[in-house]
Amino acid sequence: MITFLVLGALITPSVSKYENHLYCEEKWIQFIHEYKKGKCTYDILQSRDGCYILLTYYGNLGAGQWDIHLICLDRSGSVKWGKVYGSNRDDIPSHIEQTLDNGFIIVGGTKSYGAGDGDVWLIKTDENGNEIWNKTYGGQYEDLGYYVEQTRDGGYIISGHTMSYSWEHYVPIGWLIKTDENGNEEWNKTIGGRATYVQPWCVHQTDDGGYLIIATLYHLVHPNPNEWVTTCSDIWLIKMDENGNEVWNKTYNYSQFDIAFDVTLTKNGGCAMIGVKWNITGLECYPIMHVIKVDKNGNVEWRRTFKGSESPETFGSSIQPTADGGYIVAGENIGADSIIQFSPERFWLIKLDENGNEEWNRSYQVIGCNLKGPRIIVKQTMEGGYIVAGTLWDGDHWITNPATISPEGAIVVKTDGMGRTKDLQLKLYMFTHLYLFVKQRTYIYYLYYKELFHGKHSCKNSALSQSPTGYSLIPDKLVLPIHFCG
Repeated sequence: MITFLVLGALITPSVSKYENHLYCEEKWIQFIHEYKKGKCTYDILQSRDGCYILLTYYGNLGAGQWDIHLICLDRSGSVKWGKVYGSNRDDIPSHIEQTLDNGFIIVGGTKSYGAGDGDVWLIKTDENGNEIWNKTYGGQYEDLGYYVEQTRDGGYIISGHTMSYSWEHYVPIGWLIKTDENGNEEWNKTIGGRATYVQPWCVHQTDDGGYLIIATLYHLVHPNPNEWVTTCSDIWLIKMDENGNEVWNKTYNYSQFDIAFDVTLTKNGGCAMIGVKWNITGLECYPIMHVIKVDKNGNVEWRRTFKGSESPETFGSSIQPTADGGYIVAGENIGADSIIQFSPERFWLIKLDENGNEEWNRSYQVIGCNLKGPRIIVKQTMEGGYIVAGTLWDGDHWITNPATISPEGAIVVKTDGMGRTKDLQLKLYMFTHLYLFVKQRTYIYYLYYKELFHGKHSCKNSALSQSPTGYSLIPDKLVLPIHFCG
């Protein structure tokens, strides 16, 4: 009887009231994985036909080659189709948008094509993920695209970084590229000056036809030849006109390291930004999720910080407006699991009202594993629920060498309007897929010890030890970019 009651609770959808209508909110979990492969989530959106389009980074763990993998899920989370883009070297995704013709535009970076050691890569597809065209932008050194948005004239605006056109070829600065509807470059602008490292995470076209860019501005010093050291960072908001000329800029500094990850435009012409504030000295030696709301001139209207109940260490990675005028925020926090004595990283959703006051928050956990980035994304769905996507990593309490850590697969969580999902099913996911986890773990250790036995394993040349972010100079949010060495 107890078993049937638990199963019934897991599969029964909830009925909620949203905008004065009763509707059935589906709740489901989808784990997308493949034996001998790694998979990291970078973005997700709901297409106009109600399906979910998942953008992932997909690689062969033995060879160390990674490609872009686009996956379409239907309304119930079942895989409809998948497409892979890339060739014989690393190709990394960053962001996807649906275009006016119901196709998709993807931006990221490619080492397989282009002019140098890594170029910005723009891929246009139809509604089924079939490539229509692709373009590369860059020079001799490493360049990478972070975000793309279709503009009102049918073209595209891209934010990213460039080393090819930087003041020092091994230090990235911001890069803005405007193209026409076929991806042909119309103009480009670099962002940042000497002794700075700039990451422009997002760009949005504003009502006046200009652009708003959210970036992290790192300040550098030069203690030794071919070396720059990061001393501190600010959140940097830049307003540009329709030709990419700066109108104004504002910096926001509340700690030693203030880092931005996402921004959304608001109805009054301002924006809401999310990131972390982080003091690496003193009493606060951990990151804290930080949300800042500003008006159309960049003046702060309110800001909020959020700490976990079990650990203060929290990250904020995604913010989106909701239909009621508020915001939904996604990130991760550190929990404490008394069963297996390990502190897992968990997805964390926070619903805010229009003034930044918390309405509810929920965390999502898989026992024995970490739910984390490199990116955690949340979007409100058509029926008022939420879709959350990230990456499931094996619990590092089992790992004796960091070279054997790998992403197990992409995980997508569909919730109702209050953030509720099939919580028990999610918590027990590792145990219900135990055969897969054991098989994958065995393969990873086999590769590691094979390399070790033959004397090939090192942090520098191991396929297993390659960062799943692919581009080494993009810092993971867990490791601050303290040094850049030529």
